[in-house]
Amino acid sequence: MTSADGSIAGVIEEISPNDQMFTNRGDYYLAGQRASDICKLALSGNAPGRVLDFPSGHGRVLRWLKRDYPDAELHAAEIDPDALEFVERVLGAHPIQSTPNFDTPLPGDLDLIFSGSLLTHLDVWQWDAFLGRCLEALRPGGVLVATFHGRIAGLMARDGHEVFGTLVDTKALYADYARSGFAYRNYDDSCPTYGLTLSSPAWVLGRLERYPLARVELLREGGWGGYQDVLAISKNDWPMV
Repeated sequence: MTSADGSIAGVIEEISPNDQMFTNRGDYYLAGQRASDICKLALSGNAPGRVLDFPSGHGRVLRWLKRDYPDAELHAAEIDPDALEFVERVLGAHPIQSTPNFDTPLPGDLDLIFSGSLLTHLDVWQWDAFLGRCLEALRPGGVLVATFHGRIAGLMARDGHEVFGTLVDTKALYADYARSGFAYRNYDDSCPTYGLTLSSPAWVLGRLERYPLARVELLREGGWGGYQDVLAISKNDWPMV
């Protein structure tokens, strides 16, 4: 319930001045709430005991997971040391310094991993490294909820929508995507491990064939923010194929 000053019961209000995702409290809270709601759906109402937000940023989503799962052990993986210091100090999360190669070990037996706006910026080899690392960290039955740029985002990129900025030629990116279902271009040649990615639902499901323990639980187009698709996979007890 939102109070007159914009606060929400149980949600930690402190926001880092370095949080690049914060523009106004209403949109900031809405993004976090929707992410937590999607996690609830993917978990089928079960309460997770061990949770990882990857990447955590400065806690846009993690503060909601903390509210909705007060007994959960929270972990946060992030490249930005300032963000890790904040979520450890303010939200009580165990910090994990990540790398673009995803070679940092994650805690095991996780019940839930949430990953918002990460696969939207990675090349295909990073997708594979990320998915492999997350499935390894999940307990059997644990769930990964991740967002990606699918068909809706593809059309927005084709039309040069301002949400994607000007660092990437989005029309050329879309042309690559239309040919194969996947496209990636980095924002800057000096940093080849971070850019803009388009990946069709068909491509994503095809990629999951590489992971026989991954069981698809949910795929919702436009499920986060209206243009990011949401994928939820669980770690099955036995190979699916």
